Amino acid sequence: MADQQKFFEVIKSGTDIDFIGTQKYWIGASITLVLVTFLMLPINAYVLKDRGHVLNWGVDFKGGTELVVEFNKTVDAAQVRDAMSAAGLHNADVVKYGNVAAAQSFMIRLGAVSIMTAEQAKKVEANLARVGDASLRKLDSSEGGDKIYLRFDKNLEANVIKDALKAAGTEATQVQCFGPPEDHTYEVTLIGMEGEVRKALDAKGLKHIPISGMDLTTGMPKVITITDEDVRKAIKEPTMAIVEAVRRVLEKMSPDLASDVAENGIWLAGGGALLKGLRLLLHQITGLEIKKSEDPLRAVIRGAGAVTEHFDFYRTVFLN
Repeated sequence: MADQQKFFEVIKSGTDIDFIGTQKYWIGASITLVLVTFLMLPINAYVLKDRGHVLNWGVDFKGGTELVVEFNKTVDAAQVRDAMSAAGLHNADVVKYGNVAAAQSFMIRLGAVSIMTAEQAKKVEANLARVGDASLRKLDSSEGGDKIYLRFDKNLEANVIKDALKAAGTEATQVQCFGPPEDHTYEVTLIGMEGEVRKALDAKGLKHIPISGMDLTTGMPKVITITDEDVRKAIKEPTMAIVEAVRRVLEKMSPDLASDVAENGIWLAGGGALLKGLRLLLHQITGLEIKKSEDPLRAVIRGAGAVTEHFDFYRTVFLN
């Protein structure tokens, strides 16, 4: 067995390297590398525009966001990386996660916590300068950028602040009081990077959503991932039923009502109004202008409330 073993020597036996005699060359090389390192610091900051900072810190040091994204089909990491770049999320680290052979799960590491730019902050501040009877006294951002703090001179409802932020093009997941009530300060949690990543993947046709429930075959909890194509197939039949019902109503309406609908179009309300492409589909079938109400989820109940408050005024339009 020992006779079959072979060894490979990088440095042959008896080799004599005079490190001491050539030390000045090694010291010179070390000094040169150190100088090159210091020279790269301003180059990183001012010459290499894709870096824009002195040291190229990773997410572990400078903070950021780590997301695990799972698809229901094989996706290449380059596709995910291209989707991030197209959405303005450059230099994203995309690596396979979990079962490498399946290529369905990826970990995305992003350096930015929030995409709220300086221009957006100015727009928010201008839009919130006056909210109802309250005036904005101060706007601060958290170090990570995922929260802002608003201080007014009067108390405000959380929904009012949310609506004002939405009008300024900024989405918030939560608005809550911060500090003593007399300070009138509110902590606003902005839409995190997970929302922006989802938008980026959707824009590239990589739409997905995890669904949890019970597997009726095994009786065990299970999480599956579905795509927009799966959803479209599932709701195709009820959607076409809605379209057919609209068509039948239009065929049976009176000439006066038909004239009014042709002039003003059709308004969509309820959760179904949020279905992507429904307005276009109804327009193609009917040829009419299809509009979506401002708040479709609450439009019906708000309308019912308005009718109830002014019952005598609307009495004549009730059928029975």
